[in-house]
Amino acid sequence: MLKPVRNYYYSQPIKIYEYMAAGLPYICSDFPLWQELAAASGAGICVNPENTAELSKAISTLLLDRKKAETMGKRGREYVIKHCTWSIEEKSLLSLYETIGA
Repeated sequence: MLKPVRNYYYSQPIKIYEYMAAGLPYICSDFPLWQELAAASGAGICVNPENTAELSKAISTLLLDRKKAETMGKRGREYVIKHCTWSIEEKSLLSLYETIGA
């Protein structure tokens, strides 16, 4: 869990995408960008990083409800395949290059 400090609050950590690519559900801090990703992918649980009760509940949910954890993992993998592959990202990158005239 990352504390709500500026460097983390607005970041997009690659490890979340790696967890999803591996088919693993994840628990993360409840930062706005991370909440959006968890909602869009259905693969993560966001909690207040300073609330140990919330974190404990999230961990228990994934440990005790294996079917839910498996479903979340599959959703994350599907999300990465559909939205985060090079074939998808290259369009954005090439468009940016065209915009800046590179």
